[in-house]
Amino acid sequence: MEFGREFARMPNDHKSIVKCFAPSLSPGVRRFTIFALVGAFGFAVDAGVLSILAWNGVNIYLARFFSFGIASAATWFLNRKLTFQTAHSNQPTKEYGRYVAVQAIGGALNMGVFTGVVMQWPLLSSQPIVPLAFGAIAGLLFNFIASRNYVFDSKAL
Repeated sequence: MEFGREFARMPNDHKSIVKCFAPSLSPGVRRFTIFALVGAFGFAVDAGVLSILAWNGVNIYLARFFSFGIASAATWFLNRKLTFQTAHSNQPTKEYGRYVAVQAIGGALNMGVFTGVVMQWPLLSSQPIVPLAFGAIAGLLFNFIASRNYVFDSKAL
């Protein structure tokens, strides 16, 4: 019951909520942290939608197409509202198109790094979490930098 009272006292605007959870971080580190947390949420949405569709007999590739689209829309919205709230453009359709393109390139980079690590160190194929982590870090860094400098930069239009 105590948590409910504390939660009710939290500020209503998203900027204050973000500062509430990460008060001592520099703005750049806070932005990156929020971006990573939004990405983790996006992974959960992606995995959940993919699982539900696959369990209900939808072709796995078609299910993946839809799950990626839904997760991309969710993370774009959250990144627009929380991570880059002061930088987003007034043309959300173009911004979303740039976001999906960046996500696709970041995903390809992720897979490329994963493949490169496995090819360089074949023994890691029995420990796929290691190359997965390298790929995920590369994709995360690319997506953050491209989102900051291209997607949510109003001068990029």
